[in-house]
Amino acid sequence: MRIVSVAEKLAYSSLLLPLLAVLSVRLGLSHFRLGLAAFVVGLILALIAITISAVFSRRCDETQRKKLNRAAFVSLPVVLAFSVNFFAAQGSPAIHEVSTDVSHPPEFKWATTARGPDDNAFDLSPAVIQQQQQYYPDLRSIKLPLPKSEAQTLAVDAAEALGWEVKYQQDGHVEATVTSLWFGFVDDVVIRIQATAGGSKIDLRSSSRVGRGDLGANARRVTQFIELIENHLK
Repeated sequence: MRIVSVAEKLAYSSLLLPLLAVLSVRLGLSHFRLGLAAFVVGLILALIAITISAVFSRRCDETQRKKLNRAAFVSLPVVLAFSVNFFAAQGSPAIHEVSTDVSHPPEFKWATTARGPDDNAFDLSPAVIQQQQQYYPDLRSIKLPLPKSEAQTLAVDAAEALGWEVKYQQDGHVEATVTSLWFGFVDDVVIRIQATAGGSKIDLRSSSRVGRGDLGANARRVTQFIELIENHLK
């Protein structure tokens, strides 16, 4: 049956197209929006291949049925990858930046020179702050019974343990970047360390360079950092 050949071609195309899109964006050959669009097209092709397999498998002989089953199996990775990202986005506001201190957010220094004209501007507007407080009420400053210098050393160690790349340091100020696995999206993080009467206080601000929303990635990143620091002190 010709439909079997169509399903196979759609299945392999659905797998190849996202991989080529990722490679193209990583190498700077295409805009990330084009890469995301190619990923969506790959998903559509995968769903069509799976549908064909489900509809026609009973009408085929054993050899053709195996080919249809293989086509459906090849299509699954794209569907699973999209599903994971789709469910991760549920309940996440359309913001690309969060801070543990929304009244006086840590200021970026190094990252302001690293961002291009097409990248997101640093934006903690009242509307963004309101959404952060609504969706991520647990983001908070970290208060430590440690002197400022020790707190900064601990902060840098925690950042590196989480796989962040520390780019800039000075007294009370650390900046790092985090690169996503697939498209290589870069997020910037600034860590501010201040001395207090009881020791020190750490605040973080995490911001995505591209995308209107971050699927909750910045809030998860800050939460992981807070938990790592607090677990270290137990």
